[in-house]
Amino acid sequence: EDHEEFVRRHVNIHDQFYLYRIFCVACTELGDYTKACTYSERVFPYLLAQSERGGFNQFQKADALAEHGKVCKRLGKYNDSQKYYDEAFLIYKKECSQEDDLRRIDGQACLRSEQADLTLIQSIGEQKA
Repeated sequence: EDHEEFVRRHVNIHDQFYLYRIFCVACTELGDYTKACTYSERVFPYLLAQSERGGFNQFQKADALAEHGKVCKRLGKYNDSQKYYDEAFLIYKKECSQEDDLRRIDGQACLRSEQADLTLIQSIGEQKA
């Protein structure tokens, strides 16, 4: 059984989202965007399908969506990237209780920064075209 299959069978969805995010962050920090993109294309659709069942920390899903948005941005899939950023933003907006207000604000601020970066990249691309 390979690593991905082991994780799917034996690790709960909450921790799978966390592992996905950590893997993508590590690849990005190391500059290995190819590995992050390949892994994302294989694993992320499965995670989203599993997440529809619910019963886990939605913040992990929001963090993973934001990280996948970054991967899409690296691939030049700007519309997909924006879609994942928007979905993550809504999770922070809907799922945060008063006690988690700082986490919501921090999460939304990080997403707004990523969205601004995405807008800048898109406008530069349009100017070149």
